[in-house]
Amino acid sequence: MDQLTELTATIDEYLESKSKDSREKVKKLVSQPAYIKLWIFDPDYKRRVSLLQALLADEDPFLADFVLSHFCSGFTDLLKSYKKCSSTVSTNQVVTYLQLFNNLIDTNFHSIKEELEGPVMSMLYLLDDASVRPDILLVLAHLKQVDRRISDYCEFERTAEYCVDSFLNDVGLQELNSFLYECVGHLIVIFPETVSKYASNENFLRLLTTDISRLTTLNAIELENSPLLLKVLYMLSSLCIDESNRNLIHDHYSKLLTKLLTVSFSKNERAQLILTLTALVLVKTWHVPSMGEKSAQLTMTYDIFIAGVITDVSTEILDLSLEGLTYLSIKVEAKRMIRNDDDLLITILQLLKKKKNVNLAYGILSILENVTSMKTPDESISTVLEDTEKDDPTEILNFLFHILAHQDLMSSLLALFKDEAATSLVHTSIINLIRNIVYFKETRSIVFEQKGLDILFSHLISTKDNQAQFESQLVCIESVSKILLTSNPEVVVEKYDLIPVAFLVQLVQAYDHQKYQTRYKTIFAMHLESKVSNQAVFEVIISLTNLASVPNMDLKKSIGNAVLPSLPNFSISEIPSIRQSMLELLSNLSDCPDCLQYVFNWSKPDTKKNYDTLLDLLYHLGSGPSQSAILSFFANASVYDLVADVLVENKDFIIFLSKVLDTQRSEEPIVERTLFILINCGQISTTKMRQALPNTFSDVLNQIMRSISSAELRKMCLEVARLSKEEN
Repeated sequence: MDQLTELTATIDEYLESKSKDSREKVKKLVSQPAYIKLWIFDPDYKRRVSLLQALLADEDPFLADFVLSHFCSGFTDLLKSYKKCSSTVSTNQVVTYLQLFNNLIDTNFHSIKEELEGPVMSMLYLLDDASVRPDILLVLAHLKQVDRRISDYCEFERTAEYCVDSFLNDVGLQELNSFLYECVGHLIVIFPETVSKYASNENFLRLLTTDISRLTTLNAIELENSPLLLKVLYMLSSLCIDESNRNLIHDHYSKLLTKLLTVSFSKNERAQLILTLTALVLVKTWHVPSMGEKSAQLTMTYDIFIAGVITDVSTEILDLSLEGLTYLSIKVEAKRMIRNDDDLLITILQLLKKKKNVNLAYGILSILENVTSMKTPDESISTVLEDTEKDDPTEILNFLFHILAHQDLMSSLLALFKDEAATSLVHTSIINLIRNIVYFKETRSIVFEQKGLDILFSHLISTKDNQAQFESQLVCIESVSKILLTSNPEVVVEKYDLIPVAFLVQLVQAYDHQKYQTRYKTIFAMHLESKVSNQAVFEVIISLTNLASVPNMDLKKSIGNAVLPSLPNFSISEIPSIRQSMLELLSNLSDCPDCLQYVFNWSKPDTKKNYDTLLDLLYHLGSGPSQSAILSFFANASVYDLVADVLVENKDFIIFLSKVLDTQRSEEPIVERTLFILINCGQISTTKMRQALPNTFSDVLNQIMRSISSAELRKMCLEVARLSKEEN
C-alpha cells in the first residue's frame, strides 16, 4: 500500500468508526510532512479537501493541529510548483486550496500563524497570473484584516504587511520591473501604507523614472506594442488612491505623461486604452489648475474620455472613461461641458437604463451627481482639482429639466434601485442625485410625479435601524421633506399613508437630542452622528404641518405623539423659524384630542409648562405668524369643554383677547380666531368671561363691526356681545 492510499484508508476508517485507536493513527500519519505533501499534490484534490475539512471539524480540538502541522509547507510547495508551470498541478487545484487557506484564517489561525511567510510569499509571486489573482488578493485582504491579531502573539516578521514589504524589495532587486509594477498596482489597494512607502523610496522612483523616460522616446507603434507601458499606467492610476502618491506622480511624471497624449497613435483599441489610462492618471493628479495650460489639457482629456464612452470599444475603456469623467466633473468648466453635451448624456442615460453592470451604473451616477450638485466638494476631492469658479444654479436647473423631462431619468433610477445586484454605493449615489434634484423647488413636483418618493421610502424602510446607513437616511429624510413642501398633502397621505410621518419625525427627534439632550427610544435619534441643520428641521416641521392639515386623526395622533414631546424645547427656540413652525404644527394638531394632552393634561409637569409657555409667547411676541398660530391652536382646542373651562378661568387670557381685538381689528383671520375662542369660553361661563372683560369691550366690538365687511364675522361679534352680557 502506498503512502497516499494508506493515509486515505486510515482517515476513512477513523471518520467511520471515530475510535480512539484510529484517531491516533491519523495523528501519526498527518504529522509527517511527506504524507501531507502527497495529499495536497494529489490530482483528486476535491476528495482530499473534503477529508481535510472533515478532520478539522472533529470533536478532538488537537486533531486540527496535527492535520495542519505541515499544511503550510505543503501548500507553499504546491504554489511554487504551479508557478513553474508544472503539469501535475491544475489552476482549479490551486484555487481550491487558496479558498481553503482563506477559510483557515478564520477557523484555524492558531495552527497556521507560525508558518504564514511561506504561502504568503508564494502567493505574491503568482500575482501575474490572472486566473488565480482574484483568490490571492482575497486571501491577502483577509490577512490584512487580522494583522493586528497576528501582532498580539507573533513577531512582526510573520505579518502579511511584512511579507509584502519584503516581497517588493526582493522583486525590485531582481529588476523584474514589469512584474513589480503589476504587483504594486494590485497591492496598493490592500496595503496602502506599506506599498505607498515602498513606491516613494529613491530606488523605486529611479527605476520608474528611467522606464517612463525610455518609453517616451519610443514611436507610436513601439508604444502600442510595449507590454511595459500599460503596466506602468495601471500602477500609476492605482497609486493615486493615496494623496502623497498623487503629489509624487504629479511632481515627477506629469510632463512625461502629457507628452504621451500628443503621440499620433493608430485608431485601435490598444491605443485608445493607452490614451484613456494616461488621461485618467493626469486628471487624478492635477493640482491647482490654471486656466491656461490646464484648460487646454482639460479639453484634451475630456475628448479622450468622451470617445471612450460614446464609441464603447470595450467595457474596460468605458469604465476608465467614466472614472475620468467623474474626476473631471468636479471642475465647473467640465461640468458645463458635460451638461451641454447631448450625445454624451443620451449615451450614459441609455447605458444606465440598460443596467449593464453595477460598476458602470455607479460611474454614471457619480458623474450625474457631480454635475447637478450645488455643494462644494469635500476637502479631499478639492485637493485633486482645486476650483474657485462658481457654478450657475440656472444652468443646473435647466439641465435637470432636460434629463427629467426628456430622458426619463427617474424611471431608470427606480429600476436600478430595485435591481438585486445594486450595491449600497449605487443606492447612496441614487439618493444623493435625488437630493441634488429636489434642491430646486421647480423640480420637486416632477420627482413626485415620477415616483421619486418610492425610491426614498424604499431605502428608508430597507435600512431602518442600520447605523451604517444613517447618513444616507438623513439625506433621504431631508429630500422627502423638500418634496412634501410642494406636494398636495391629501394625495401624499392617500398614496403613502403614515410612511412619511414615520421617518420625518425621526429627524425632529434627532435634532432635539443633539441640541437639548432629550432622550428617545429610536436608534436614529440617539446615534445619528451628522449634525441636523436648523434649515433641515424647519423644513421637516413644515412638511409635517402640511400633512397635519389632512383630516385624518390617526395621522395627527402619530405626528403629535412623536413630535410634541419636543414642544418644550422648540417653542422657546432661539431660531424664530423653528419656533414659529412648531407653533403652526401645534395649531394643525389642535383638533386632535390625543394631541391636546401635551398642553392641557397638567398631571405631567412639562404639560403645564407648555401651557404657560404658549401664553407667555402669546402675550409677548406681538402680532405676527407665531401669535396667529397660538390663537389658532386655542381656537381649535376651545371647542372641547374641558379646554374652554381652563381658558375662561384665566382672567389675564380673556383680557389679552380683548386687547387683540382692539389693536388688530383690521386683521380678519386674527379677529375670527379671537372671537371663536371667546364664544367657546362664553358658552362655558358667561359670568366668568364678563367679569374678565374690560368695561370698554362693547366699544371694541362696535369698532370691529364698523371696520369689517364679513357677514360671518359680524354674526360672531353679535354672539360674543350676547354672551358677554348674559350670566350662567
